[in-house]
Amino acid sequence: MSAHLPIIDAESAPFWEGLGGGELRLKWCLSCRRPHFFPRTYCPYCWGDTEWRVASGRGEVFATTVVRQMGFPPFRDRVPYNLAIVELAEGPHLLTQVIGCEPTSVRIGLAVQLSPELDGTVWMPFFTPA
Repeated sequence: MSAHLPIIDAESAPFWEGLGGGELRLKWCLSCRRPHFFPRTYCPYCWGDTEWRVASGRGEVFATTVVRQMGFPPFRDRVPYNLAIVELAEGPHLLTQVIGCEPTSVRIGLAVQLSPELDGTVWMPFFTPA
């Protein structure tokens, strides 16, 4: 396993597996009915029990920057690249990359959709302009 890839544990495995099937899965609270990210057993809002549900995979860019300099592999081979926080249609925020366009063209408010990409052995939750 490459050092830059996320560590998949029992709690987060359904999230990563869903990406392989083109789905964005979020944990939803069974009590207050709110979705949240990152995956955890209990709701961070009310401590209720949670379950996995498929999300829309849509959102908009909440914050963005262009990484132009990086000293660590494999990222130094990818510069420049976009790094963004996407506010999902369901509410949670997700740190990701917007791909399929010039990194400098990504703007706050840009509508995006899920476009998972395989990185080694892990599907990454990247987004493309909608």
